[in-house]
Amino acid sequence: MLVMITDLKDKHHWINPLYVKSIRTNRKGQTEIIGSISYMGSMIKTNESAESVADRISVAMPDSPAWQAATGAAVLSDEQQRAAAAAAAG
Repeated sequence: MLVMITDLKDKHHWINPLYVKSIRTNRKGQTEIIGSISYMGSMIKTNESAESVADRISVAMPDSPAWQAATGAAVLSDEQQRAAAAAAAG
């Protein structure tokens, strides 16, 4: 799930959370989102708090419970995962 970030110039960026490398706060109190691919450039700066950005990016990650609930993805217990793996191998 993409996450919208508004930069310091009020430009909207739709970020794929899988490509976010790190989030940090700079000396000016701005949040810097550093990406691992070229479409993000070296970083995007925003006035949103680092905690808020990190929370929104974490929720958008495919393995998060919030993402699974939003997309209807099944959350399997360890036992269910073993049974599914055994059935696929069998």
